[in-house]
Amino acid sequence: MKTVSLCGSTGSIGRSACRILAAASHLNCETLIFGRNEIVAREQIALLKPAFVGCLEKESALNIKKDFPFIREAFYGEGTLEAAAQPADIFLSAVSGSAGMAYSFAALEGARRMALANKETLVMAGELFMNEAQKKGITLLPVDSEHNALFQCLQGEEKANIESLILTASGGPFRGFSREELAHVTPEQALRHPTWSMGKKITIDSATLVNKGLEVIEAVRLFGFEENAIEVIVHPQSVIHSMVRMKDGSLKALMGSADMRLPIAYAFDYPRRARYQWEHWDPVQTGTLTFELPDENVFPSLALARLAIKEGGLLPLVYNRVNEECVVAFLEERIMLTDIFYFLELYLEEYGRKNRGLESVDDVKAADLEISRRIKKDLELR
Repeated sequence: MKTVSLCGSTGSIGRSACRILAAASHLNCETLIFGRNEIVAREQIALLKPAFVGCLEKESALNIKKDFPFIREAFYGEGTLEAAAQPADIFLSAVSGSAGMAYSFAALEGARRMALANKETLVMAGELFMNEAQKKGITLLPVDSEHNALFQCLQGEEKANIESLILTASGGPFRGFSREELAHVTPEQALRHPTWSMGKKITIDSATLVNKGLEVIEAVRLFGFEENAIEVIVHPQSVIHSMVRMKDGSLKALMGSADMRLPIAYAFDYPRRARYQWEHWDPVQTGTLTFELPDENVFPSLALARLAIKEGGLLPLVYNRVNEECVVAFLEERIMLTDIFYFLELYLEEYGRKNRGLESVDDVKAADLEISRRIKKDLELR
């Protein structure tokens, strides 16, 4: 029996993980951490019966502790970081956005394995995080479907034999749009992803291809390849989740349904594969698979992400924070979708002139706060 700490239980990834935990007799949810969605969290707590619970609101934590006698301790506010540090065989870091970074670092104190779905941890503080995980001997398995696929394709392969890593992208709902057409899309249109069911922020990131830019940065951090060895190919069917190109010209690909339970279960069960009762992908039913290059004239976010990771220092953090604040502004209909590209370029150019390294987690937090304040002010003036 393996113990699991689930952080971000009521989000899209968290809900998929709960479905796996409910069906797996060999996995036990020891700690469950959520934000403010108490209604869904209560259903999860009743089903999984965790010993520890954490949430942002004090009143919610106290009421949950009272209503579920099997809970040994309920944490709230800043105490949720203490909940994340509770000992566990596996910690799933599934809090969306930059807020998830603190939980990922806190979990290094108690976890034996990190199932990482929060890409911002690696984008904002990747070098610091990877070094700390290595020092503590923590196994790190990516949960992003693309990076999980790369991890699987790289098993048994020597780095010297690999030409490049290929991230696939669905292309989002606006594949084939012109820049002018993209400027006039609404939040409602942008939230209609053609193949994946995800949270609002990541769905908007998919529509701008910023998500793929973040994944390029994440792949560099995780696998130790240079930025120019990370390819991006648009694959609308979302059947091939990633590929590895060998120096002899061959390709290895991982194929499967567009179902986040697959990479989550792999991260939980590695190196074994448990059998779960969900529908398996049928290649005959899928039909034709197509591939094309992304249109970087319409979607400059990919080139900007490559610039950020190539230059390093503050720039990956700048890319992430500026995008996060712009997504909020777009969802509130204060800016156009294409304004996200404008602000990314503006801030990367400015901070590129005064770039510096990040020496500690506190340094990362301070820089992130500074950029957050600045971009919020600029967005208010739009």
